[in-house]
Amino acid sequence: MQKQSQSIGWRPWAGLLLVVIALVSFYLQAAKSWVQLQGEAQGTTYTIKALASGSTESLRASVGRILEEVDASMSLWRKDSEINRFNAWPSQKPFDATTHFLRVLKTAAKVYEASEGLYDPTVSPLVDLWGFGPSGQPTQSPDEKTLNEARAKVGFGHLKFLNSHQIMKEIDGLEVDLNSIAPGYTVDLLADFLEGEGIEDYMIELGGEVLTHGKSPRGGPWVIGIHKPLEGASPDEFFRLVWPENGSLATSGNYRAVWKDGVKKIVHSIDPKSGLPVEREVLSASILHSSCMVADAWATAAMLMPWKKSIEIMESQKIDFYLILNEEGVGELREKISSGFQKHSSKAEEEK
Repeated sequence: MQKQSQSIGWRPWAGLLLVVIALVSFYLQAAKSWVQLQGEAQGTTYTIKALASGSTESLRASVGRILEEVDASMSLWRKDSEINRFNAWPSQKPFDATTHFLRVLKTAAKVYEASEGLYDPTVSPLVDLWGFGPSGQPTQSPDEKTLNEARAKVGFGHLKFLNSHQIMKEIDGLEVDLNSIAPGYTVDLLADFLEGEGIEDYMIELGGEVLTHGKSPRGGPWVIGIHKPLEGASPDEFFRLVWPENGSLATSGNYRAVWKDGVKKIVHSIDPKSGLPVEREVLSASILHSSCMVADAWATAAMLMPWKKSIEIMESQKIDFYLILNEEGVGELREKISSGFQKHSSKAEEEK
């Protein structure tokens, strides 16, 4: 009887406690509002949408500090950046690297090995030679001698990790270009920051690489469009819609970053082995992954391989992919999609 009496006596207080918790939760939620931050970073633009409380300017300042840190480490457009200091560093001499630089290089090394050397961040001399680096677009394609000289400086295997904070290049002229992975890394850093601030509902986009978490302003999942990979397609023409659901989406394509040497189209995907721009049947490669950095790197790697080889390797690495192909003789765009990617997407026309 005594236990029953204690139980009955507690119930009003339990109800009152639940009411108080509900009211606190309501007011905390009411104090939050959707904010949008936009700006320029890493030679491109970024957008952040988040359900946050507190000062928008304080949030903007913190985001700015993170972007500045990554730029100071990996921007090829900054003469004083860490990556430019490393690129000018002599071979056979240890280089003290920051945490940001090492994290990205170590992830790049894994993708380099898994892609059988086709994803190669030391392709920088070739990227620059073909007009997609800081030097700008040339008036014509390089001659064979110039091309061979640049190829001799390429090979990620010539970059060595010495210890927890030092790296070294084995050959003179070795340079790294992390534009194919640094944006994704930056997105991951920004996501870590937002969650550290207690922000659960957000979307981060930088240079086309996206990470979403929680709910969108509509109250449902975030939906991201993959553009139709054709020259002349408008920015709002989508081929497929994707909802990453607390994950990242990175897309790479050859249909916009191009120039022409006479009538020949020069694309920005450079084969590190041949040294030549490579335009394969893959027009667009999109990757879903928990890490935007990993997705970013694999989206680039998928553009450099024959599509059957690309699928074989990505399946072995458990990478969720979506490829849009323009196969010769087929006459129409085709899709190749992993089962995991299929679960998080639908054809754009199906949603109309």
